[in-house]
Amino acid sequence: MPDPVTPPTVSSLLQQSRSAHAQYRLQSRSRDYPALEELVYVALSTRQAALQLDPDQADPAWASDRRLNKGVSNADLVAFYQKYLVTP
Repeated sequence: MPDPVTPPTVSSLLQQSRSAHAQYRLQSRSRDYPALEELVYVALSTRQAALQLDPDQADPAWASDRRLNKGVSNADLVAFYQKYLVTP
C-alpha cells in the first residue's frame, strides 16, 4: 500500500517559496529566462497556496517567514512576483 501523501502546510509552502526565490537569486545572472520565470512562478504559486490555506495569516509560519525575508511582507513579495511575470 502506498504511503499517504501529506498535505502541504503553510510552513512547507512558504519554505518552498523561499527556496525558489533563493534559486532565482543564484541563477539570475544566467540569463536563462525560461528557468528564471519558472522559479518566480513557483515562488508565487506556493505563496498563493499558503494564503489559500490560511487567508488570515494566523499561522506562526507567516511571522517567521517575514523575519526570514528581512521584514518584507507576503503582499510585497506576491506583488513583486506578479510584476516580474507580466513584465516583457
